[in-house]
Amino acid sequence: HRTLRDAIGWSYALLGDEERGLLRRLAVFAGGFTLEAAEAVAAPIPASGDPLAVVELLAALVDASLVVARDEPGREPRFGMLETIRSFVAAVSGGDEELPAVRDRHALYFGGIAAAAPPSTSPDFVAWCDRIDAERGNIRAALAWLLERGDGSAALAMAGALGGYWYLRGHLGEGRRWLESTLSLPHAAPPEIVARAHYGAGLLAREQGDLSLGERHLIEARDRSAAAGDAAGATHALDALAVIARYRGD
Repeated sequence: HRTLRDAIGWSYALLGDEERGLLRRLAVFAGGFTLEAAEAVAAPIPASGDPLAVVELLAALVDASLVVARDEPGREPRFGMLETIRSFVAAVSGGDEELPAVRDRHALYFGGIAAAAPPSTSPDFVAWCDRIDAERGNIRAALAWLLERGDGSAALAMAGALGGYWYLRGHLGEGRRWLESTLSLPHAAPPEIVARAHYGAGLLAREQGDLSLGERHLIEARDRSAAAGDAAGATHALDALAVIARYRGD
């Protein structure tokens, strides 16, 4: 193990300052990343002004075998690091002053992907879920960072947007844990955002047989949606409450 770390350290030491900086910033990704994500999250801080900076530096890291390029037919090319390399880079990045800003960028980028969720009745919904599948590691890392820094509003918006994904793909327990954690944080989120998070938490609790907790969340979703003038949100919550009533034979 030490020999492997020494080999990685030797390769790392051969890099230029800009290449090492990019590699440290790329270590915030979990489960790989696209070129678009790398450009949005891992660009130099402050920005270099060179639009090719990330592309050229990333190519150099691939040539050095510190980043792996994965080209799958019919899918956008992805990049990633072997976990041993990522762990080494994360360790040497621990005191990096720019790391919190990079994590903020990462959370903002993947929060945007979550927020782009189409309605569950849309023909685009399954394709969006497929994209979330590919980014599950990054989604988890982004939510964990928002919880760590106590950004309740951003965490609620992101987790609430993912409720339909967790429901459709059967990640009920994981979704409940994220939603309950985000709902427990202080926040200044708009009522419709809070209502969506309660709706997701209620739906997932119901599907796991926790009808009482599911009902409480869904009543919150109904009332908050109605107060915000969101008739569609209130109707979805009422529909979910009707299913609970049916389960109880009422």
